[in-house]
Amino acid sequence: MALNHNELVGTIRCNYTKNLELENLDLDYYAKQYQMEKVGDAHPLYTSITGRFMVQSNFRGNGIGLKIIQALYKQQLLDGIKFDFIDAEA
Repeated sequence: MALNHNELVGTIRCNYTKNLELENLDLDYYAKQYQMEKVGDAHPLYTSITGRFMVQSNFRGNGIGLKIIQALYKQQLLDGIKFDFIDAEA
């Protein structure tokens, strides 16, 4: 999440696929939805699903979104994630 003077201005959600069943989410549904089998043995231990990426409109265009993505990417690398499937809406 991104804060500006203790005000939430941006956020992102990432679920590690190996933990989906712990979160009561249907692993098979997401595996089919994103064709996760295409990454071979990396799935499900080294895959993740990212979504709910939001930045308040008055804070867009100043790099906050990029910083959120960079922070997530660095954490995923530390956690051994090799493939991230991004769920996005236009």
